[in-house]
Formats: sequence, C-alpha cells, structure tokens
Amino acid sequence: MTNNPATPADAPITSPPKRQFVAAHPDTEIALHDDRPLDLREALRRGDLEIVLLPQRSHDLDDLHYYPVGEDRLFAILPEAHELAGLAEIPLPALADLPLVCGDGCPFWEAADRSFRELGLSVTPKAIATRSEWLFELVGLGVGVGVAARYVDLPAGLVTRPVEGAALIHEINLTTKRGRLYSPPVKAFVDLALMPRRNLQRPASAA
Repeated sequence: MTNNPATPADAPITSPPKRQFVAAHPDTEIALHDDRPLDLREALRRGDLEIVLLPQRSHDLDDLHYYPVGEDRLFAILPEAHELAGLAEIPLPALADLPLVCGDGCPFWEAADRSFRELGLSVTPKAIATRSEWLFELVGLGVGVGVAARYVDLPAGLVTRPVEGAALIHEINLTTKRGRLYSPPVKAFVDLALMPRRNLQRPASAA
C-alpha cells in the first residue's frame, strides 16, 4: 500500500480501514511508501504496487481505476504563536507575502499556484521538502509557513489551519490497475476502505 506526500499515511481517510485490516489479517506483511503521484501511477502500471492512494484522478481516460474514499484540502502549517494561527481559516491571499514551504511534487501546491495566478499573484516557494518531517523542521525553524495536506501528528508547537478556496479541495482516490486481479489481502483492504461510501450510497429500505 502506498500513498503520496500530499496524503499522509496517517490520514483519517485510511486509518480505520488499516486498523480493521490488521486485526482481520494479522499475518499479512504491509509496506507503506511515499512518492510523487506520477511515480506511484507508473509503479502501479508496472506491477510493482497493487494499490495506491492519490489526491486526484487523471483528467484523461487512462488504464487505472479510481475509487473515491474521501476529500482532503490544502492546509497551512505554522507555529502556534504565528499571527495567522488565530484564524479558523486562512485566506489564500494572506499567504502570498509570506515565505512558503511545500512538498516536492505536491498537487495541493499546484492547485494553490493556479489559484494565486488567478488572483494575479506570482508566488514561489522559499523551500521545497521531499519528506514531511523535513517540512515540519523547516517550519519549526522559522523558514516559512508550510502548505500541504492535513497531518494528524504534528510536532509540538506546530498547528494546521485550512486555507480558504473550493479549488484547494481534492478528492482522495484509492487507485488500482484496470483489468488486474487483486491479491486476496488487497481485495480485503479495498472492500474495507470502500465500505463506508458504499453504505452511504445504498438506498434505505422501506419502513
């Protein structure tokens, strides 16, 4: 099972299914990896991976199956004493004049960059981190404000605040290779991950 840097391995979207899966399949070996969405897609196509978690599906028809399992959005990661930490949501323009730290290949940053340009703003990250731990360290050192997806376990002294803007919200997709049969453990995980959404879509029985 893999995910990309914009969708943390401890994301609430996948944590309950992982706990259920581990309880039901205690002998199955699980490997969690972070990588760029493009690299994850190619590894999936090669057969190196059976399932990946991606923050957005391809806009074009391709050879992958995308199963929506939830949504995530852009968050600002900042010291709890920062002046913007007192806001419930941070307006995107408020970040334009601040030094920013983003993840390498982060699709949330790509969405933010488009939104900045639509506002007539040209914003370039001051630093790019290839791992979430390094992003946290740079923010903690005062290099800049982090922009990324939601993280559950932040280092002490850091907080997250959502950034305003519908364009900064992404569908999270469990992704598999079209036409390829799952191994039994992967099929079990897919069924667990999709169960909440399937239950919501199931018509209510007549009273």
